[in-house]
Amino acid sequence: MPLYPRAPPQTTYREYLQKLVGASGSVEAANTAANRVRWILDCTMTAKGAFEYRREELAILSGGSTNDEVISDDAVATSFLESISRDDGIVWRYLERAELAALIGCTLFIHGGVPDGAAGWVPTLEMRYETPDASAPVGGRVLPDGHSVASWVTAINDFMREALREYRGQMEWQAEGEVSDDRSERRRGGEALMAMTSTPASWKRSLVTESMLQQGSPMPASPLTEEYFWTRGVRRVVCGHKPCGDSPFVVTPSASSGVRIEYVHGDTTYSDQSAPDSRGEALAAIELEGDMAALGASRVRLRGTLVGGKRYDFCLPARDASDASGVGELAPPSGSGAAEVAVAVGRQLPGNRWVKAILDDGSFHVARLEPGDRVVRYETIPPSVAEAMAGADHDDQPPLKTSKVSE
Repeated sequence: MPLYPRAPPQTTYREYLQKLVGASGSVEAANTAANRVRWILDCTMTAKGAFEYRREELAILSGGSTNDEVISDDAVATSFLESISRDDGIVWRYLERAELAALIGCTLFIHGGVPDGAAGWVPTLEMRYETPDASAPVGGRVLPDGHSVASWVTAINDFMREALREYRGQMEWQAEGEVSDDRSERRRGGEALMAMTSTPASWKRSLVTESMLQQGSPMPASPLTEEYFWTRGVRRVVCGHKPCGDSPFVVTPSASSGVRIEYVHGDTTYSDQSAPDSRGEALAAIELEGDMAALGASRVRLRGTLVGGKRYDFCLPARDASDASGVGELAPPSGSGAAEVAVAVGRQLPGNRWVKAILDDGSFHVARLEPGDRVVRYETIPPSVAEAMAGADHDDQPPLKTSKVSE
């Protein structure tokens, strides 16, 4: 079985089995479907424990409980395999409806990030799920000059559909000896789609594995990528992949930073490490309002609950691809209790602090990041303090205030 292409440390399947059985155990006897699934989950997907969670789930679905219902290893492994191999399998049904990217108005939705070289690049079925030689040319293809973001999004989603069809046509590796024992001559369907889950296998161009958040700090797209988006009408990117704390992390356009696109990070996994699900009370909704059919004005509404129970509900300023400034105008929402427009959210303050949310009591939820430290610390500060902290460093942006969209 080939070694999965990712950054070290890596654990081969044989190493995993050897650790499982110990020095005197038989690796061959431990080479079961269940242990292969465990290795895939534990070592290649950073989903350690998922095998046992599935066992608990199957026990409950069968009408029993996790205490009195015995579900065998084979039954658990079969449930994973049939979830993708059967037409009615839940994973297969999800993948049939999934997309690598979605463009709604002037908003691009992706899982991870858009690294250099990814915009306008389309993967192809020839890509392998392995680390390419350093001298190997970049695979995939680049769309012709002048293409639109919509045509790029369509092309990469067409690739995904094509790779899924290839996978269902050949779900297993070619048997050893049928072609060659050499890994380079052995394939299985959908391998190129698996390559999109690997940084080296995708030449660091994957919208899935790359991220615009590094060690808790936002990393907007490069000026070249922003130019690609800006000239093609994209004014906002909504993404996830890496945890961003107990509320969405926004990076707002700013002349001082050179950022022209609005970025909204939405992965609130690991919000509360003390909670059984590592999320706790944290809950976030990212909603898009406005013109969804064209490149007109639209805005993001963020609402939810922080760890500890504090709540927030506000709108970001509208963005409009038809306006040269990128700023849009939207009619205020109807009804009482409408959200506020929070121009402060997404602003960077001195001390590597970022305004993440405006809380219901008017205070600011602020993230403080230390260089090289993966731990994100949070502060709750009054608007007046944040205004003083901003000072003249952000004189290109409006004052750190919120304003009612409607009464």
